[in-house]
Amino acid sequence: MAKLAGNHNRDAIISVCLFSLSIALYLLLGVHYGSGDTVPASLAALNLLQNGTLYFDDFKDGYLGQGYYFTHSLHGHWVSAYPIGVSILSFPIYLVLYLGLRIFAPSTDITDPSFEPLRIWFESIAAAILTALAVVVFYRASRLKFSPRVALLTTIIFAFATSTWFTSGRALWQHGPANLMLVTGFYLLLQATRQSTPSLLLLRLSLAGVCFGLLPAVRPSSAIFSIAALAYVLYYYRFKALVFIGGFSAYLPVLVWNISQFGQASGGYGRLSGQALYTFTFSHFLTTALAHLVSPSRGLLLISPILLLFIPGLRQLGRSLTEPATDRWLVYTLLLAALGVFIQYSFYTFWWAGYSAGTRFMTDLLVPLVYVINYTVAGFGSGTRGWETLVSKLFWPLVGISLVMQIALVMGTNGWQWDPIPIDSNLYPQRFWHIKDNQVIRCFKSLVVPLRVGETQAPDYLPNLKGTINQVAMVPYGPEINPFRDFENISPEAGFKPGEKIYLRAHLTNRGDKAWFGVHSALLKGESRVRVRLVREGQVKSEDRLFVLADRVLPGQDTVAIGMVKLPEVPGPYQLKFDLVLEVIGYFSPLNGSTHEMNLMIQKGNS
Repeated sequence: MAKLAGNHNRDAIISVCLFSLSIALYLLLGVHYGSGDTVPASLAALNLLQNGTLYFDDFKDGYLGQGYYFTHSLHGHWVSAYPIGVSILSFPIYLVLYLGLRIFAPSTDITDPSFEPLRIWFESIAAAILTALAVVVFYRASRLKFSPRVALLTTIIFAFATSTWFTSGRALWQHGPANLMLVTGFYLLLQATRQSTPSLLLLRLSLAGVCFGLLPAVRPSSAIFSIAALAYVLYYYRFKALVFIGGFSAYLPVLVWNISQFGQASGGYGRLSGQALYTFTFSHFLTTALAHLVSPSRGLLLISPILLLFIPGLRQLGRSLTEPATDRWLVYTLLLAALGVFIQYSFYTFWWAGYSAGTRFMTDLLVPLVYVINYTVAGFGSGTRGWETLVSKLFWPLVGISLVMQIALVMGTNGWQWDPIPIDSNLYPQRFWHIKDNQVIRCFKSLVVPLRVGETQAPDYLPNLKGTINQVAMVPYGPEINPFRDFENISPEAGFKPGEKIYLRAHLTNRGDKAWFGVHSALLKGESRVRVRLVREGQVKSEDRLFVLADRVLPGQDTVAIGMVKLPEVPGPYQLKFDLVLEVIGYFSPLNGSTHEMNLMIQKGNS
């Protein structure tokens, strides 16, 4: 009994330390950021507590109110287009934060733009707490079967060597709360096989049902895990599964909300895209599946290579002679569900998850994948075969690489601009396969930006910058056109469509005695760029940038700058004016060919 009590005390201490360490690193490293996807979840509880309503009508005319993340309900109210499960799970955290707000800043108006920094800070706190709870539950689930050392190692991998850190722990995406429900339900089902009394067994099954019932309310695509868990419980527990099914009633409030506000069980999710959510072709599936695994900017196995040790863990699980059948098939069931989620995302049209860091969608698979690594680590030292020795020697290098990758994605904030710059990755997703300038490399480079800032801000830097814009080519945007290579130029006077997007590609030469920094440097402030202005009747109608495709451009070197411009909706003659700028800091001297002009015609009804 004393030994058992000692183990419980040790696990409790480790759990507290893991929770504290997770929150500290999630909140203190890197900057706080938000996403349009997370805006409704970050405001729902505060809106209910301050304004007494579930509707966002008070935000409609404000600075956040016209975002894609809000939509009209059947009754004309302004509501979240996203599932409300995240708001339900985060409500207790926001209740505490709101009470603090009432005490220290009682006059705060959450609809006012001045609240924005605090909204993002609150969101970061809520995300960190929910993710830290998932980390602790993951440790407890691992400890049911493995030693403290093994469980602690795999929990650290789950918390800091995967996208748990830079996705779940940083903002209120659905992934963090969904993983909390998944790992808690998994933990309860593991516990159910170890209960000595029928009442405890039924309690564990009931609570597990609540978790798997809430899971699709948080992240609908994760409903596959709920279906898999239901199949597992029905097979092993027969009539006792009724209490598990009863727990699914936790989903009913969300179902009622979706039907009453949107007239459909799926809620407002379908309104987020004007295109089909899935592309059911084999070529799309194959390309996307490979991209999820090994593409430089979204590849799961490149950004978290430690997950490769899932493979020997799965083999150890299959070979184990002492593994209870209930545990083995529970893990197998969740792995099959993870495969189903992976296949689903491989048919997804927008498989890259929009503007985000690294493998956001693949975060949904981490609980079962990392849990299986427990079997790999537990087997170290017990095998005599060469490959088992090799796996044990690769463990720490893979952990180290994975940790460094996550740190770069968390702290390399300038690298987050990779998605829209130089060409919007949503319009040209082939960028996710680029090796030389991928998101991870951009994040790494942004870590050394402070070492380069001094050079670009030196008093003699801008005055000595010289360059020429030799020629500019343009072509209407098309998904088949590669703007990173020379393309056939379309005469600007031939006429373009109103509101059309066009690619621009400028050939430049550094004529000065100072090196330029291009977009690959991740410098942002101090980069050499080409300013593009659309002018009509002497008035500037729009201003954009072309981005230099290089890290450094040495004196005398030629280079290329590319970008995209959206043309005005009003037809007529325009001028395109180009000049070289040092971003945020100033402009190149207009002498020596650093400017360029072209006439452009936008024709009414041009086809």
